[in-house]
Amino acid sequence: MILIVTSRGDAHALVAERAFQKKGAPFCTWYTDDQPPTLTMAFQPGRARPAGILMCDGKQIALDDIRTLWHRKPRPMQPPAALSPRLIQEGQLETGEGLRALFLHLEDRFWVNPPWHERELALSKVHQLEAASVLGFRVPRTLLTNDPRELQEFYRRCGGEVIYKLVSGVAIPGMTQSGRVLYTTKLTPRHLADVERLVAAPGLFQEYVPKRAELRVNVIGRKVFATLIDSQQAEESRVDWRRGQDRGLRFQSHELPPSIEERCRAFTRSLGLAFGALDLILTPDGDYVLLEINPAGQWLWIERETQQPLLDNFTEMLVQGTTDYADAPPARRVTPTDTLQYLGELERHGMKPAHP
Repeated sequence: MILIVTSRGDAHALVAERAFQKKGAPFCTWYTDDQPPTLTMAFQPGRARPAGILMCDGKQIALDDIRTLWHRKPRPMQPPAALSPRLIQEGQLETGEGLRALFLHLEDRFWVNPPWHERELALSKVHQLEAASVLGFRVPRTLLTNDPRELQEFYRRCGGEVIYKLVSGVAIPGMTQSGRVLYTTKLTPRHLADVERLVAAPGLFQEYVPKRAELRVNVIGRKVFATLIDSQQAEESRVDWRRGQDRGLRFQSHELPPSIEERCRAFTRSLGLAFGALDLILTPDGDYVLLEINPAGQWLWIERETQQPLLDNFTEMLVQGTTDYADAPPARRVTPTDTLQYLGELERHGMKPAHP
């Protein structure tokens, strides 16, 4: 049994369900934000097996039958409007602790990805860069600070070529763009003139690395799929390609040098992840520079653009429950044509997978 842990409206989970059906794999999808909840649980620590059961969307599942968990995109349950703020806070706290106990009980199963690794390791950009440099990756000079003097000195050492990123999802006053989204921003003397406001909270500052192109590299278990993004073709996308994703950017499959491919694989594995979406820069002189990894990155749009068989490989890894999965036999293989069909069905219902 494969348990998908996600939230309503997640196109990746819905398309994966179609793939599991073709592969004949049993699965259940738990939407964590449902109210009333579509999952109930009952398990008794220390008891002889079976230790407990889940009721997921009307299906009864023994905990012993769950082999794989895809911790895809969970969100907190939406509380009833009649509850007081105190009861909502208490309920969310208790729910979180209950799920933590459940997940730890299932710690020995195959996870994509373990939530404790996602939270503590993979989502820390500083830790990522440290781990990547140990493996031989070139990474940008980086400063994490809320000290204006340190930032000014770093800006000087980098010759004024510095970009700013959020350490987390918390917006810095005066720096938000497009609502709640903050793209990578190149600092200017104007920003430095207001540096006290800029460092109202710690920020992540990096030297700006010149680009020939950018890369999104999806590591799915033992396999590596690289996509080249021609980000320099439009002014809007030169610093952060996501700014120009509606400007007709070109995406194409890319063959990495064997040493870089192996580093991508080893880096993902070193963070305890079975899947990771890596962002790299290809410099004008042909070097590869690692920026970061997203343990829950979007990838359906890449299959649409490049015809790489990401859905088949991702779901086959979940079906087999190992990063060292074998290729699916022809009868249960999901082709890029199948994926386009599944995406078309979603779009007819008003749903479209977003770019990252």
